[in-house]
Amino acid sequence: VKHYVLEKFLKPLRREVRQTRFDLEIKALLLYESTYDQYKAMMEMSISYSMPINSIRICMERMKASMRTPDVKAELLDDRILTSINQPKEWLIKGLLGKGKTLLLNAKAKAGKSRVATQLAYDLALAVGGNKSEFLGYEIEPGDGGVLYIHPDEDKSDLDARFLDLGYRPGIGGIHTVADWQITQLPALEKMLEDKKPRLVIIDSLFAVSHPAGIEEKSPEFGVLVADLVLLMQKYQTACVMIHH
Repeated sequence: VKHYVLEKFLKPLRREVRQTRFDLEIKALLLYESTYDQYKAMMEMSISYSMPINSIRICMERMKASMRTPDVKAELLDDRILTSINQPKEWLIKGLLGKGKTLLLNAKAKAGKSRVATQLAYDLALAVGGNKSEFLGYEIEPGDGGVLYIHPDEDKSDLDARFLDLGYRPGIGGIHTVADWQITQLPALEKMLEDKKPRLVIIDSLFAVSHPAGIEEKSPEFGVLVADLVLLMQKYQTACVMIHH
């Protein structure tokens, strides 16, 4: 019992020490003047933390950004409210999901999260080309651009069957599916955004796109990659729904 209590106390301390050590090593990488020495140290850190070297680079960029002194300014609330009134929010799904915004869908296991995501993809596909469509009673803004549905942890035939149950038939179009993308492959996702020009990206699920790459959801790297994913969606004004089990 004493060992269990001690271990319970030490576990968060070890995590904190590891986090502090990681941050210090990232800062140390930024101090190298020699590109060769820096890359060598990056390789050693990549091996030590079992982390792809590209992820080390991402952490370095985020650390560099956090160390800059930001310009701090105060805004008059009246001015901001007047600006927002004159520039109304652009909706993908009115009152629910804005263009370029990211929504996290979280619920207990077997609660039907994937079913809801499939329904959303189907309803939005119906709105492609200016057709009227709704999702759970919320009006979908008509327009061009369909859905990019990322589903690494679900068999293609199961996903197809769920769409067919909803009424999807060849000819509706508007939905592209991806079965093998990982969260470390943001450049590949950006290329798909440029090529397919979807209005919505669905990621089912966060665990499925991170675990195969060896990234734990509680790790600092995971937080960095999700933040970069959100920024990528904002860049292309593409809405995103991420499912979290």
